[in-house]
Amino acid sequence: MKATLLLCALASTSLAPAHPAPGAAAGTTPAERAIAVARRGVTNAPQSVEAHVALATALSRRARETADPVWYDRSDEALDASLELAPEHFGAARMRVWNQLGRHEFEDALAGALALHERAKDDVATYGLLVDAQVELGRYADAEESAQWMLNLRPGTPAAMTRVSYLRELFGDVPGAIDAMRAAFHSTRPSEAEDRAWMLTHLAHLELERGRTDAAEGYATGALELFDDYHYALKELARVRSAQGRHADALALLQRRYVVAPHPENLYDAAEAAAEAGDAEAAREMFERFESLALEETGSIDNANLELVEYWLERVGDDTAIERALDLASRRAERRCDVATLASLAWAQHRAGQHAEALATIDEVVAVGWRSPKVRLRAGLIARANGDVERASAELEIAWQQAPKSRAGEAASAALRDLGR
Repeated sequence: MKATLLLCALASTSLAPAHPAPGAAAGTTPAERAIAVARRGVTNAPQSVEAHVALATALSRRARETADPVWYDRSDEALDASLELAPEHFGAARMRVWNQLGRHEFEDALAGALALHERAKDDVATYGLLVDAQVELGRYADAEESAQWMLNLRPGTPAAMTRVSYLRELFGDVPGAIDAMRAAFHSTRPSEAEDRAWMLTHLAHLELERGRTDAAEGYATGALELFDDYHYALKELARVRSAQGRHADALALLQRRYVVAPHPENLYDAAEAAAEAGDAEAAREMFERFESLALEETGSIDNANLELVEYWLERVGDDTAIERALDLASRRAERRCDVATLASLAWAQHRAGQHAEALATIDEVVAVGWRSPKVRLRAGLIARANGDVERASAELEIAWQQAPKSRAGEAASAALRDLGR
C-alpha cells in the first residue's frame, strides 16, 4: 500500500511567511484567544456540552503551544463537565483520546480510538487518532491502513497529509514526506498560526534529514516568524546552526527553548550543544542536572528515557552506564516497538557487546525503511561488528548519501574509508 499512500497535486511556492499571521505577534496566542472565547461560552451556557468541549479543545491546543502537560489536565476537567452532561458525547470522548496521546498514554489512546471507530466507522478525525497511536507503538502496517482511509474519505486535507508525511519519512521517502507536508501547509488556513508553524518546523526537520541546511533554515525561521519562541522551531533552528558550525548560536537557541519548555530532554539537547561549543564546564553541569531530572521520571509514561540511554552510552560509557542503558532501553521496548525505541535498544546491545542481538534488533528498524543518517550509520557499525562487511558498506553508504555533510554522514564516510570502500 506504500505506493498509494498519498496522491495530490502539490504547490511549489515558498512556504516561509513574509510576515506573521494576524495576531501572532500580539500578547496572546491562538490557543489563548480560543480559551478566552470558550470560557465566555461556558459562562453564558453552563449546560451546553458543546461549550465545554470547545473549552477542552482550546486548553489542549495550549498544551502543544507550551509543551506543558498541565493543560491536558485542565482540558480533561472540561471534558469531565461535558461528559457529566452527556456521557456518550462523541466529541468529548474523541478529545479525551487526543489528550491521552499528548500525555504519551499510547496504549490507552489506541484502545479509546478503536472504541470510537466502532461507533463511527467513517469519522476521519478518529482515523487520525488511530494513526498517531499506531505510529507511536510501532504498528506501522495498521497506521498505513488508517492513513489510507483518511485519504479515501477526505483526500488532501491537512489532517490526512500530515500523517502521510510522518509515514513516508518512516518508510524512507523523505522527499515524499516533504511533498505531503507542503500540501498540508498550503491547505491550512492562515489564521491557524500554530498549526502552520508546526508544519514549517517539521519541514525544517525533514530538510535536515537529507542534509539541506539552507532550506531547513528558511523553514525554521519562518516558523518563528509565525510563532515567537516556538519551542519546536527553536530546536530545529539550533540543529541548523550546529550543522553550520555556529555552535554558540545553537546553544543560545536551546537555552531559550529550555526556558520556554523546561523538560529534561530539552536540557539534554542544550548540554550537547554546550559540549559542541567547547564549554566543557557548562556541559558537565547541564548533563548532571539532566541525569538527575531524567531519573526522577524514568517510571513515568512521559519521560526522557531515550535521551538518558544516549547519555549513558555516549557521554558516560563505562560498564555500569552501559548496563543501565541496556536495561532501560529493554524495558522501554517491552512497552512499544517504534523505530526510535528499537534503534536505541540496538545501540545499547551493541555497546554491551551483544552484537548478534543488536543486528537482529536494528534489522527490524531497517525493515521499516527509516533512512535517518544517524540510525543507518549505527546499523553499519553494528553490521561491521558482526563481520558483515557488505551489509556494513550498504548501510554506511545510505547514511552518507542521505546527508553527506552532517555529522552522521561524515562519520559514515570515514567508516567507509576504513573498510576500503
